[in-house]
Amino acid sequence: MLDYAARGEVDAGVVYSTDAMVKQQEVKIIVTAPEASHPPIIYPIAVVKGTKNEKAAKSSIALVTSAEGREILSKYGFRPIVPTN
Repeated sequence: MLDYAARGEVDAGVVYSTDAMVKQQEVKIIVTAPEASHPPIIYPIAVVKGTKNEKAAKSSIALVTSAEGREILSKYGFRPIVPTN
């Protein structure tokens, strides 16, 4: 939907605000759904049990959950994450 809106092929679309931010030169956010209107949108992150790339997976998670990773995510409209064990 975002690409259609960015190309002007539709008059409006419903997308995640974080997606719209990526194309903020091409689209305009008109309205945002109230937080109480839907369940929270959560992007889980985890190491897949039995993976052959456990070290790389853990390294990726460490970057995402680090101060640098949180800063990058915030820049793109994501709220701070809270790691769980």
